Amino acid sequence: MPKTKIYIICPEIKVPTGGVKQLYKLAELLSGENYDVFLTHGKKNFKNNWFSAKVQFAYFPNLFYKIYKLTRKNKRKYIFKDFFKELFMDKSLPEKDSILIFPEVWGANIHTLTPNKYIVYNQNCYYTFNLFPFLNNVIEHSYDNTNFLGFLTVSQDSKEYLNLAFPNQKTEPICLGLNPSFSFSSNKEKIIAFMPRKLKEDFNQIHQILVNNPHFKDWKWQPIDNCTEDEVATILQKSAIFLSFNYNEGFGLPPVEAMACGCYVIGYAGNAGKEYFLSEFSTIVADRNIIEYTKVLLDKVITFNENPLSLINLGKEASVYVHKTYNLAHEKQSTLNAVNNILKNEIPI
Repeated sequence: MPKTKIYIICPEIKVPTGGVKQLYKLAELLSGENYDVFLTHGKKNFKNNWFSAKVQFAYFPNLFYKIYKLTRKNKRKYIFKDFFKELFMDKSLPEKDSILIFPEVWGANIHTLTPNKYIVYNQNCYYTFNLFPFLNNVIEHSYDNTNFLGFLTVSQDSKEYLNLAFPNQKTEPICLGLNPSFSFSSNKEKIIAFMPRKLKEDFNQIHQILVNNPHFKDWKWQPIDNCTEDEVATILQKSAIFLSFNYNEGFGLPPVEAMACGCYVIGYAGNAGKEYFLSEFSTIVADRNIIEYTKVLLDKVITFNENPLSLINLGKEASVYVHKTYNLAHEKQSTLNAVNNILKNEIPI
């Protein structure tokens, strides 16, 4: 029996982005099972190189052109450009009996792109309605039509959100897994790591309040930005503390990666992060509470200055917990179970 073809449609973003990495990983996990899986871009030979993934590629410029037309703001501006582009474009699309997997970021009209059955890999439920029209009731949309098969998602918070929004649709959770490069190290330096991409204004307030405090005299504030996976892991393994600025997250993987490397993690859970922000080995701060965040960070820096092992041991507890809970074996099995459950009425599994 021939394998079912699956095309995973991936945005073309060159800078390191967690959502893109997970789409590549999804393609890798599904390959070699009951499916013939292709990571799909629009531009010939485009691929991301900041992480390692063994996937096969397909390219459909016409499909990505259609997506671009759906999502761009000024549609009239490009009428003539579109006319000439369409004249010379390769018009091929995925086979009609193949299954497509889209990310959640392309709005209300995914179902108009092709006649294929499709799944949406919803990595952040809080992006689901970003491109839906404001104060306009959409009757038929991406998640309410005969070709939509269901959601893959990445946390209990996301599952609850999607079940509330779409109670008649299938929602299958995936347990994300940690790359083995995110391993525990007890060789901690006085480094406070953070990712400036999220809530930079909150970090700036905390930094300005504390940077000249004498307790921070020998500490380094280390941004993690535009790094490869291995570079991120190296920074986290050296860092004593990681600051989380999760905000309305589908899961929020960076704090888990920091815990895996033995960092003491402080900060916002962003809703989904409540499942791993356990009080035994981390400190959750109410979203956007700058005063509380600053006080907690000051307290933990003083603790490390006086007794580094006390924080390192908590980091070890965190590392053991997240490696046990979010490992590659769990991720692979939960991914296969989720996709099989959605497709069991469409194809023989």
